Amino acid sequence: MTTPLFLAALGTSFLWQKVRHQTAGKIAVAVFLLAGFVPFILKGTVTSLMLTWPDTRNEALRFMEEYDITENKTVSEGYTPYNPGNKNDIYEFDIFNPGEKEYFVLSSLMEDRFAAEPERYVTQNAFYARVRSHSVLIKDFRPDPEPTSVIDQLKVIFEYLNRKFRNSKPQYLTGPRLEIYKLQE
Repeated sequence: MTTPLFLAALGTSFLWQKVRHQTAGKIAVAVFLLAGFVPFILKGTVTSLMLTWPDTRNEALRFMEEYDITENKTVSEGYTPYNPGNKNDIYEFDIFNPGEKEYFVLSSLMEDRFAAEPERYVTQNAFYARVRSHSVLIKDFRPDPEPTSVIDQLKVIFEYLNRKFRNSKPQYLTGPRLEIYKLQE
């Protein structure tokens, strides 16, 4: 694992010794090295900055508190604000007779597991379809994908600097996709 790095260091040192007295050679070696290192520096920086992005569950919780969507009025799937770690069985809930419940919160961390094997999880996938077709989506919290292009990576860096120095609101989210539905009465 360290052999390529060792050889790269030797090669760089050798090249630098060869062009030590040539200005154009030094510039060429410097440009070559920067072209090789900058993508790794950008990727490492952006990966670290992504850890500062707010989680969709926190943003959803703020939204729910602001609009008085309480835990008592909500059926929450696992990995949602009111049920962050528990994977409870919500698939027997009757959305046509919700009782005191007014809202439903779905998480992509749960749903994607069942959607990956539709023939195995017919009941669960039918439940998700039923909730979506008979309820009103009031808020959708979507995480942002990891930036892959240099331009997108630079946008992330500038957004972070803007947040730190101007105290602006975050533009990016991480975490699962969360959907908050209002059950029909």
